[in-house]
Amino acid sequence: MFVGSLLVVAALLGLVLRLAVGWWAFVITIGLAAVIAWSADRRAAPVVLRTIGSRPVSPAEEPRLHNVVEGLCATLGLRPPAVELLDHPAVNALAVGRSPGHTTLVVTRGLVDGLGRIELEGVVARLLVAAKQHDVQLGTLVSATVLAPVLLAERAAERPGGALGRLLGIPGSLLGPPGASLAAKVLPPRRDVLLDLAAAAVTRYPPGLITALDRCGGDAATIPQAPRSSAHLWMIDPRPAVGPTAIDRSAPAPVDERIATLREL
Repeated sequence: MFVGSLLVVAALLGLVLRLAVGWWAFVITIGLAAVIAWSADRRAAPVVLRTIGSRPVSPAEEPRLHNVVEGLCATLGLRPPAVELLDHPAVNALAVGRSPGHTTLVVTRGLVDGLGRIELEGVVARLLVAAKQHDVQLGTLVSATVLAPVLLAERAAERPGGALGRLLGIPGSLLGPPGASLAAKVLPPRRDVLLDLAAAAVTRYPPGLITALDRCGGDAATIPQAPRSSAHLWMIDPRPAVGPTAIDRSAPAPVDERIATLREL
């Protein structure tokens, strides 16, 4: 889809600019798209992490967090991922990566300090299950490719009136809304509920994740500086979905509905 989209864009540019686009132009476009796709697969996770602004955290700094991660990885048969901390009081977390063996977990300071061990296990289990089911890989690629124009539009909004803001705003305003719509179709529907249920099956204690989700309710999970292009990777959307660059994730389940579903277990 990504390569095909670039081919369409190349053809449209040729028509608008009245250029003689021969077969060599399409070959170059295919080669360029292949290189971009390969680079995105390898560099998507670092790009997303840079936009979030988290930092690596060692076992000496957060021994309880690392102990929970290592224990659940042993249960799931996964290699322990890298762990990073976002110094923010919100109660939220996300995972990024290109494969189950190359994943990074990001937790906020508010989550680490505000949750007990049982609740923390529920959150970490949900992140690791998403990695094992390749949901994290898909979401990370979506952030770095399909939703890249959304990120450009956000960066342009942060620099209104400047030359850089205008330059970033052109592709963002044109490709941001269709990119967000395409992301909603690529991402699996009701994925939030399915990941919650899978995490509860791992911990065998749904009340732990229920309590964690309850503490994330309201504005507790809000992170204003979080890029909207990574909203689908978080346990709870850190920013309300509003505006032309909002990501409609096929009507994601509200927190109350997710809690009610877990209570039925």
